[in-house]
Amino acid sequence: MRSTRIGHDTCIHSIVLFRLPVTGGLYCLETQWDRGSGILNKYSELFGFTRMRTADKNSGFTLIELMVVIALAGFLAVVASRTLGNTGNWISQYRLKAAARQMAVNLEYARMEAIKRNQVCVLAFNQQVDGTTYSYVAFVDANGDLNFDAAETVLLKIGFKNGVAYDPTQGSGTGLTFPANTAGTPVPCVGFDARGLRKINAVDIADKTAYLTDNFGNKVTVIVRNTGQVKMK
Repeated sequence: MRSTRIGHDTCIHSIVLFRLPVTGGLYCLETQWDRGSGILNKYSELFGFTRMRTADKNSGFTLIELMVVIALAGFLAVVASRTLGNTGNWISQYRLKAAARQMAVNLEYARMEAIKRNQVCVLAFNQQVDGTTYSYVAFVDANGDLNFDAAETVLLKIGFKNGVAYDPTQGSGTGLTFPANTAGTPVPCVGFDARGLRKINAVDIADKTAYLTDNFGNKVTVIVRNTGQVKMK
């Protein structure tokens, strides 16, 4: 770029020559600025002419540009393949944790209902109600025997979905360490008394656990302590 400036008492006259590297054109811009008023009086393109490049220099990509594009595309392909490959596992793990979290919340709910109602409330696993077997059922145990009777109030019925199940490698194949009740068809269960303390069909103060898993082998546990405290891990 080359410029020539001519100073006057009242104005500055500027001529700028420049070339655009893309088109190869040579251009000249003239400006005139009035010092007194501070106004740009004139801004004009005097002339411009373009030296056309040959087709082989002005079309397509350079070798370096092509190499950069190919490298970037390969990198994105690798990232995408790894992401898509882990998507199924990630979604399954999310659903597993959501199911475990829901169980923990429902155990706390049964505990609070026991305190509020001043009655034993039970959460029975693999419990059948009206011919349908649910992953767990919470009910008000009117007679305190930990067995579900048809006349007793059902608080909630939950069935696992999306591949979530009790882990058959734990709890002697049931995925549960809770003792079974004494119903006609015994099922593992845990109750809470009017003080919110755990009640089970055994004299045992050890933690009791529900082991959950999914189709990808992810594992989550829900633990009920002797004090009635519920914990997910």
